Amino acid sequence: MPQASFYDIYYLDGSNLYPVPILIQRESQTIDAALASNKLYRRFVVFDTMSGMRSTDTTPYIIQFISSVQFIFQLRSPQQINPPLLVLQYSARYTAGISDSQLYNLYHPTVQVSATYSFNSSPFWITTLIVGAVAVGLALLISAYFIFLYCRRKYSSLFEFKVCIQYLLSFFKC
Repeated sequence: MPQASFYDIYYLDGSNLYPVPILIQRESQTIDAALASNKLYRRFVVFDTMSGMRSTDTTPYIIQFISSVQFIFQLRSPQQINPPLLVLQYSARYTAGISDSQLYNLYHPTVQVSATYSFNSSPFWITTLIVGAVAVGLALLISAYFIFLYCRRKYSSLFEFKVCIQYLLSFFKC
């Protein structure tokens, strides 16, 4: 039976080691809800056999083990990255009435491992939207100006004003 061993995980930044914050997520909890609890840890266990022990037994009644591991990497800017976050999810199994072969399978569970990389790109898209709107507005004003000049050379003053207004209003009718 595996013993409960605590592990620390660090990342290397230049020549400095920094601890990776660990978030323990409940099965029914989202990552955002778990982060809202503001409980981050520095150590974790792969198998927890100690908390499921009864005082009279030599084998644990319940075994807790890691069922999901997720690394989350978030970029602050294209040149900067936030410290990674390790999200762990635990599952628990009763050991009462389990044969030795089933106990072996219990101590060798299937673990899901994933890595998520994210970058908040909304400032880029807001800037793109503003620049695009300004460009469309300038294009409308410039084209209205050239229609005005054309109408002034070719037609009467009443006709040119009417054509310019109709042209501008045609872009705003959707």
